[in-house]
Amino acid sequence: MTKTEQNQIPLERFQKIALITGAIGLAVSGLGGFFSSQQFFISYLTSFIFWLGLSLGSLAWLMVHHLTLGTWTTMIKRILEGATRVIPYMLALFIPILFGLGSLYQWAVPEIVKNDPILQKKAWWLSVPFFLVRVVIYFGIWTLLMRGLNKITDEFNTDSHQRGVSIAGPGMLIYFLTVTFAMIDWVMSLYPHWASTMHGVFFIIGNGLSVLVFSILILRWFSDYEPFKSVVETMHFHDLGKLTFGITVFWTYINFGQFLIVWSANLPEEAPWYLTRVTPGWLWFTLALFLFHFALPFAVLLSRNVKRVKGTLAIVAGWMFFMRICDMYWHVHPAFTSSVAFHWLDVATYVGIGGMWLGLFFWQLQKKPLLPPYLPEVHDPHGH
Repeated sequence: MTKTEQNQIPLERFQKIALITGAIGLAVSGLGGFFSSQQFFISYLTSFIFWLGLSLGSLAWLMVHHLTLGTWTTMIKRILEGATRVIPYMLALFIPILFGLGSLYQWAVPEIVKNDPILQKKAWWLSVPFFLVRVVIYFGIWTLLMRGLNKITDEFNTDSHQRGVSIAGPGMLIYFLTVTFAMIDWVMSLYPHWASTMHGVFFIIGNGLSVLVFSILILRWFSDYEPFKSVVETMHFHDLGKLTFGITVFWTYINFGQFLIVWSANLPEEAPWYLTRVTPGWLWFTLALFLFHFALPFAVLLSRNVKRVKGTLAIVAGWMFFMRICDMYWHVHPAFTSSVAFHWLDVATYVGIGGMWLGLFFWQLQKKPLLPPYLPEVHDPHGH
């Protein structure tokens, strides 16, 4: 084996490990579903939305890249593309959720709808057939956007840039609308009497943050291997660190701002969602989320050195990746439990879906050079 071969990123090996781990996780999760079906569907839905969010967030950042051509995307462009190409396969992983609609959503149970005037008024939207149609539409649109952006990404000239802008411009609007409605269908409708115009924004910003910290972790790993080892510089990590800092602040702003508005208005259709999360059973988790998802990363990322030292930044990114998982738990599980109640299926489903997602991600990364053949930003790293 040559020195060059030894220094290549072992993507194929990690692909196999991830797929095997994912298969075992899904098998164990399925077995657990026989003994606790509702818990299985709750855990599975939470895990699915988190991992799908990495692909959707990557799609958004890829569109931002085509609109801005910022150099901060140079080193993570292939990472973003690989993550977006997992989207079509996630539709297959959505299938188990269809078998648990009655366990997850009150609007999917005819007996409940029959005795609930509010659900009867919403039945034109919250019906199983229309729900299935919308799932296909969402994935179809996301896949079309993904294919359009990936098709032109190997080119770098004025024409390809203009075509990228022509897709990414309207694509951002379509993305915001489809992700918002998907989160209304999959998460907000867990609380069928509750409504929020900001609910989709929570997930859009959260997905964007998840992708940033995930990209930092992958880039830190890749930076020990060629071709990244020769071209990755401190400024690339610094740019990603600054973006992570900014999005963390924005995530806090929209969450706390929404809470303050809802709490001040005290409207019956809005307040119950927050009331559940400030009751004794969930209050400590809510406070912990604020402290460890915002306050701690905010304080640490204020340091310029932290953002410029790749090892230290990767530690912060790993912590924030874990907190993103906790945030997803906080969004879904209070609909079913009055207090925090961790279950082993929460871990098993994350490992199962996550293993499959990572396996597909590593597989997609092998289909193209990890760095585009020619990008001026690589040769002029200080141009922003």
